[in-house]
Amino acid sequence: MANRKNNNNRSNSSWLALFSFVAVMLLGLALMISFICSALDVSESVSSFIERIAFGIAMVVPAVMSYREARRKTTVWFVLWVIAVVLVVVFYILRFIFRGGKAVT
Repeated sequence: MANRKNNNNRSNSSWLALFSFVAVMLLGLALMISFICSALDVSESVSSFIERIAFGIAMVVPAVMSYREARRKTTVWFVLWVIAVVLVVVFYILRFIFRGGKAVT
């Protein structure tokens, strides 16, 4: 019987690298649009929206990496990870709601 090599690490890291790339590109685009809008005295709602998407994508990468680390550790580590992720999501949404739809960075 031949030994099979697990390629999950490579495929997982490649999509994480792609997410990182997309997040950086969106953030750069949002900053450029924000600069142009402020120079022309135009609403910055488009750039705020793009910034929120870039931030959301950027948060996926550390969340996945920390999930892997938490699963390798004990159950206590995993429970602490779940609590931390829930806190991040809840307070990110609450900050958005209480700031009246402005970008949170």
